[in-house]
Amino acid sequence: MNSHPHAAPKLVTTTETSAPAATPAACPILAAAKAKMKALKKIRKHENRRLFLSWCSCLHALGFSF
Repeated sequence: MNSHPHAAPKLVTTTETSAPAATPAACPILAAAKAKMKALKKIRKHENRRLFLSWCSCLHALGFSF
């Protein structure tokens, strides 16, 4: 089946002038809330990893006790 000829796609190069402008500063209250949530997420992540690694070391120790 023959299709209609299509024009070759144009190559678009990005330059610093065509890049979107920096977003305006957000509300300081919103920025503080986001920073606090990010810090809490990081604390939970590290705590979960610490608990998981301690669980793994317990299983490893139990495996060598038999």
